[in-house]
Amino acid sequence: MSIQPHQRQQVAAQQVLSDLSDLHIPMDPILWGDVGFKKTEVAIRAAFRALRAGKQVVVLDPTTIMTYRHYETFKQRFLPFYTQ
Repeated sequence: MSIQPHQRQQVAAQQVLSDLSDLHIPMDPILWGDVGFKKTEVAIRAAFRALRAGKQVVVLDPTTIMTYRHYETFKQRFLPFYTQ
């Protein structure tokens, strides 16, 4: 992924990705923080790792507007890697 994370993102991403090291165990991490703290970037990285391992990913959002924004962001970021 081309976007460089800041320190807190990197720590959160490392924690989530280390939890994903055993992809045989389902997980349900919750990322929380104030608006603008780039939680979506951490979720994208975790989803990317799971999808590359052949797993399914679900992203839950509190509003329809946020769901659409996440859909567009994920689609844009994953487009170079997936054609479906």
